[in-house]
Amino acid sequence: MSKKNYQQLSQSERHAIALGLQQKQSLSAIARALGRCKSTISRECQRNAGAKGYNSKFAQQRCDRRRCFARPQPKLHRDGPLFKIVRDYLRQHWSPQQIAGQLKKLHPDNKRN
Repeated sequence: MSKKNYQQLSQSERHAIALGLQQKQSLSAIARALGRCKSTISRECQRNAGAKGYNSKFAQQRCDRRRCFARPQPKLHRDGPLFKIVRDYLRQHWSPQQIAGQLKKLHPDNKRN
């Protein structure tokens, strides 16, 4: 059984798709050249084609925007003010419930705790 390892299309791959489409290449030919499945290329073209056709720069901008809003931001950022506090409690073998209770006591006005 082969292990599937999906990777997002890169900007250079999107540029190659746009170039292939301008040269009237088939989706199959573009997919073979990139080492991708034909369905991946087809979905990319359907998802990101604008009124004037497929544009790699526009497609990359749309991809970046979708990825930005795809996942909610984590509550505890590595650079955030509570990270060090939580890490220290975990090193003292506190349970998550104990830490949450302590944070509520320390920061009663913060509804994100």
